[in-house]
Amino acid sequence: MAVNYSVGFDTHDARRKVGIITDAQIIDDRIDVAGYVFARDFPEFPREYAKRPLSWGMSYELADAHIDDMRASLWVVNKLTFTGAAIMLRDKGAYKMTRFELI
Repeated sequence: MAVNYSVGFDTHDARRKVGIITDAQIIDDRIDVAGYVFARDFPEFPREYAKRPLSWGMSYELADAHIDDMRASLWVVNKLTFTGAAIMLRDKGAYKMTRFELI
């Protein structure tokens, strides 16, 4: 799955594919993903990352979600299609507990 970022690092931009997710695993109550950033194609990204390395998170995009009861406090999702992911500043995303690291 492709991973993108926006110029302001605050939303999704499907046209700015900065890398690819090659692995994802559910471990306890979290999803761990791994992959590659195309640093040679987007040299500004590692530079921006280095300015605030502890501030980054991720968000995902999906479509065609089938949810039993949208009013429930905990959703049961029976079907969905992942359509992409984005690297963004953690405080800009819907999920503030995500973390992104370049290693």
